[in-house]
Amino acid sequence: MFKSIDVKRVLILCFLGSLFRIIYGLRYEPWLLAPDHSAWELIIEKGVFRYDHLIHYPHEGGTILISLISLLVEFVTDFSSLAISAILIDFVVRFLQISVVEKVFGKSIGLLFGVWTIFSTPTIIPWGVLNFGLHSISSVFPFLLILFFSQKEQSIKQNLCAGIFLGLVVWFSYSNLILIPAFFIFKLFEPNNTRNLFYALLSLIGVLIFHLMVRAFFDAGFHLSQIGLMSIRGESFSLTEIDFLDRLTSLPRIIANSGIALEDPLIPVKASRLIYYLYGVLSIVGFYAIYKREKINQSIYFICGVVILFLLSYIFSPFFHLEKSIHFISFRHLTYILPLIALIIINGLAALKQRWVVITFLVFVFFQSIQMFTMRKPQVDVINKRAIGWVLGTKFGHDPHQLIAIIEDDKAESQMLIQGIGWGISTAIMTNDQIKFQDKINQQVDLFFKYPISYHEDLLEGIEFSYSDKVKPKLDQDLMNEVEEKIRKRSATPSN
Repeated sequence: MFKSIDVKRVLILCFLGSLFRIIYGLRYEPWLLAPDHSAWELIIEKGVFRYDHLIHYPHEGGTILISLISLLVEFVTDFSSLAISAILIDFVVRFLQISVVEKVFGKSIGLLFGVWTIFSTPTIIPWGVLNFGLHSISSVFPFLLILFFSQKEQSIKQNLCAGIFLGLVVWFSYSNLILIPAFFIFKLFEPNNTRNLFYALLSLIGVLIFHLMVRAFFDAGFHLSQIGLMSIRGESFSLTEIDFLDRLTSLPRIIANSGIALEDPLIPVKASRLIYYLYGVLSIVGFYAIYKREKINQSIYFICGVVILFLLSYIFSPFFHLEKSIHFISFRHLTYILPLIALIIINGLAALKQRWVVITFLVFVFFQSIQMFTMRKPQVDVINKRAIGWVLGTKFGHDPHQLIAIIEDDKAESQMLIQGIGWGISTAIMTNDQIKFQDKINQQVDLFFKYPISYHEDLLEGIEFSYSDKVKPKLDQDLMNEVEEKIRKRSATPSN
């Protein structure tokens, strides 16, 4: 794979990209503002080699690999092991992306794309030091499929491996589900390939069945919310409860905003969006010129297919971002395709034969990301600290002994963590549609008294917080009154 690439140059580009991310990380410490990251870190610090400790969410099989790497890092340093593992994995991801681009599109495009990866976008950079979801890490997998399709002849063995690969990357993260239709649609356009298609489908189905068996029979936690077999963080896709036209027309703005992702940038957001639109139009002109010359690289069709399929699934997903606020966390799902979009733009601009055009694009990208250092370092507020406990309570709230063991070493934040645990337990139980209301109340009260008495005051405050207007989903206040009443009655009995 790497015989025709300049490994030294790729390594230098990756090192520069990591250096930029490390400088950003040391200045802003974004992991302190990410409850998922912090909760996961507390779990890793216990050093337990067990499925529910290694996997973060049931649909994120890739978190097992990250947890294992982080456990190794934990032996070396007391610094955030998840932040360090994020730096290491991000380096590998960019190395593979640049290598594939050089292999498939040539060294010139590879260099331009490599320079882009150094600064990427303000949406991507934080994920080089932060672990929360696998969207940015998973962006490497479409590139690996590009390499597969760039091979002129593909054997039965290669297609069997391709099906296994598709199954494993879906297991890694459900963001990769769109690669399945993209793969098979693209394969249908290849002549005399029906037999190979069957072998790829066969091996894919085998891996997915095994994955579903693991999800069904291995304990990943989340007993209180009882996350469904195909659920993604308890959310589900809906085809009837969305305004498709509104989302579709908002898509160009959202994609452009994801390239900005700054609350108060030096260049006005509208101006930055117009510049992105301009480069998009110029790249289309460039592709038209390539098409007329009949020199278009066939891999571009696959890349465009992946982007289109992802955006369609994004439009129908519960994670679609319609809010006016511009923040990198809001656009985290788009980090999956932003490198592909950048590669499309770079290819199109390079085809114009005007080198200054693509250079100005890279300068614009650099200026967007360098603005990140003009931001003030945000302060960690009380709700954020409680949210760490919310994550832990949602995952392990059913098992007080295990949860107490996880937080017992963090004395400084124990009060906020316990309040967050109460919040998480309450939300998980009360939003579980599989349990009747009265049973939910009884379950919550029973669980409350399984925790030590020293926890009760903070747990109750967290439960009350779960019913406040400050959080979503908003729970029925009447249910809170019933919960409190039952807790008071049981506390008053001599047995308690």
